[in-house]
Amino acid sequence: MDDLPLACFDDVPEDLCCTVCQLPKTTGNVILCRNSHNACRGCADTMRNDRSTCPVCSADFLRPSGDWMANRLVDTMVNDVLLNCPEKGEGCDHRCKLVDMAGHHAVCQYAVVPCPCADAGGDRGGCEWRGPRRDLDGHLACVDHSRWLVGMLVRQAAATERATRNVKDLDERFTSYRAAVAASTSHAEEETRKLRGDVRDVAKQCTKIIGFVDRKDGSSVRSKQRDRKNAKDVADAQKARDEAVAEKEQLEAALARRQTELQEESERADRLNGDKETLEAQKAELVRRAENQAAQVATNAVDLKRVREERDGHAAANKRANTALHEQHALLSKMLPHAAPRCCPCSACRRRDPGSPKPVQRTAQAGAGSARRAS
Repeated sequence: MDDLPLACFDDVPEDLCCTVCQLPKTTGNVILCRNSHNACRGCADTMRNDRSTCPVCSADFLRPSGDWMANRLVDTMVNDVLLNCPEKGEGCDHRCKLVDMAGHHAVCQYAVVPCPCADAGGDRGGCEWRGPRRDLDGHLACVDHSRWLVGMLVRQAAATERATRNVKDLDERFTSYRAAVAASTSHAEEETRKLRGDVRDVAKQCTKIIGFVDRKDGSSVRSKQRDRKNAKDVADAQKARDEAVAEKEQLEAALARRQTELQEESERADRLNGDKETLEAQKAELVRRAENQAAQVATNAVDLKRVREERDGHAAANKRANTALHEQHALLSKMLPHAAPRCCPCSACRRRDPGSPKPVQRTAQAGAGSARRAS
């Protein structure tokens, strides 16, 4: 709303405007005092720093400190008010709500618009015409835009080619990322299976050793006396048990490390999936831009063809008019040689004799009337 000229708000009731800046606001209206005087939030905050009473009725502010009380009713009513078109000064009498104003202004025949070929020339500039939208078709029909349209088509074709290359590069990157993720996941799963098998084997071996030691420790006194002879075997078994337990702990630590690595690989895969979604979104955006540019190129080609056809039609009509004018001058020279101009007014004769003054053009009806009067 801040971008609209003041002429758009001529018919807005005064009660819906801010009491300070006298402008309507679609949001942020607040109640100043107990008399329900309205103000926009920016003016209310600025005014509260300077005074503590309403500028209209001098009543105390409804909320001297803290947040203001929102005036939802005014917000709703301002959005329902019919505003004038920004081009009212140019002759447009259309009125609509604020939410519909942008759509109307995009097709308003009184709005000043540039020529579609304004930027077609690139660094060298394009067509400098600006005028009401209703005169745009006449401008396109009268002015030859082919020199700008050709350059624009070439640049759009180059942009489309760059977009296609970018899409191809994104496809290749996505394919490589997917292959890397698949290979890493497969390798991690294989390593996990191996570690789990090793842990199970060590656990079985430890169970056997523990059972053997428990049986040795739980034997009777006579068996212990007999086992003293085999103390070396018991020590070896205990040593083997300790080694097995240590190996088990090492394998468990290795498994924990591997699980950490797998978690990191999983996080990396998630990041790659996020990159994949981002690349797919970029790819879709580039494809959409390429399609829009292709559609624009096709539209410009159709416009160029139409402009050339109109130009050829004007040239043919001009040629027929010059031929008819030459024939009329020849007929007038035969019938009224003293009244006929010395030079033929057609463009072909003027090119053959550029130094001759431009004669007064006569219409066929005027020549025929002079011939009848002479006869």
